[in-house]
Amino acid sequence: MDTTKDTLEDSISDFFSKCGTDATRHQCDRLAISLAGHPIVPVPVQGACSYTVAAGPTQDAIFQFRSLQERPIDPKLLQLVKEIHGDLVPTTIPYGTIGGDSPLQIVLMQKLPGITHLEARFAMTSPIGHSVDQGVVKQNTVTDLAQCFIAELEKAQKLPHAEIRLLRSDMEKKLEVLLRNLPDRFKEIIKDTRNSLDSLFTKWPLTLSHEDLTEMNVLIDPSTGRLTGIIDWNNARIAPFGLGLYGVESFLGTMENDGWKYLNNIEQIRAVFQELLRSALTKNLPDLSEAEAQSKLLLAKRLGFLLHYGFVFGDGEGERPVKEGDRNMLYLKAFLL
Repeated sequence: MDTTKDTLEDSISDFFSKCGTDATRHQCDRLAISLAGHPIVPVPVQGACSYTVAAGPTQDAIFQFRSLQERPIDPKLLQLVKEIHGDLVPTTIPYGTIGGDSPLQIVLMQKLPGITHLEARFAMTSPIGHSVDQGVVKQNTVTDLAQCFIAELEKAQKLPHAEIRLLRSDMEKKLEVLLRNLPDRFKEIIKDTRNSLDSLFTKWPLTLSHEDLTEMNVLIDPSTGRLTGIIDWNNARIAPFGLGLYGVESFLGTMENDGWKYLNNIEQIRAVFQELLRSALTKNLPDLSEAEAQSKLLLAKRLGFLLHYGFVFGDGEGERPVKEGDRNMLYLKAFLL
């Protein structure tokens, strides 16, 4: 019995049953075939808020059908992503919608080389994977991620004051929701983050932020760990620098039955990453002391953890605060307590 295939099919079925669309999988498949040709194959790792397939004779056309509950795609922001990250980012073309009164957004993407980090991690547990120096692979991946953050820092952005106020207000409101709904053991952390929020909007850069930097969205060469692509930028936005650092932790360990487990050589890998960021902050923010810069960076990272893992989406209820029994609660416990 192919349990991997069963899991993939379950994931796809869950999306169409819970995302609130009247578009069907058959309609999506038929559209992809009409534009790119046969065959059509679902990508091995599906997101909770989208259905993604590869189509065409060489499977080089990627179609993603996204829930409209997600933020609308911003073509100008996608252009900025491409300017900053170049060939690491697929060419992405919004292609309208499919369905009736509750449609899905259609996005056509260029296929990039490599496999997702999640697929690579599973491959490393195979006999072939054991022939690769996993420490070197992880170091290369995390080093390349650091260079991506630095590229975003070096291209700091500006927003109108009204948009900054809205951004800050939205973050504060989400923290208030978490303060009301998360268990007591998180409340001091949430309060401290909320009370320090102004620090991230004073003498601190606004930069491009991926907003979903996970193992499913980072592509690597599994033999070296080098980044070959970062995908799914549809929810990207401009935000305080460092908000996406929460995502780096998922490349430094794994969630097991008894909790989060870091890699054996975690301190060496983390030290290289931190030194790269420290040097970049010193270069790009010369008027900020190293201590103040590190304080703001840690605050942004903590805020990222809360906003990313503090909410769940895709179970038919829209976005809601995490609750006991949700997998995200395990990550909040691992990274914040």
